[in-house]
Amino acid sequence: MIPRVQAVCFINSKKLPQKDINETVNEFKAIASSIHRSVLYQDRYKSYYIIFVAREKRGLLLSTDSHTAGMDVSVREL
Repeated sequence: MIPRVQAVCFINSKKLPQKDINETVNEFKAIASSIHRSVLYQDRYKSYYIIFVAREKRGLLLSTDSHTAGMDVSVREL
């Protein structure tokens, strides 16, 4: 089965998307383009779902994740 969407999750990234929506879209497209160039079989993917997550430790075995930003970028937009 050929995957259609590749999900990439950045946990506790130091660089979060900008407040300006146009800059944010451009950042997500740049990240997706970089990922697309590094994938071996590029034709297998139709889009890349990029997610920024904040993870906080709550003890030895517990942690909480908060979705801070995300965008599905179509390969056609790259």
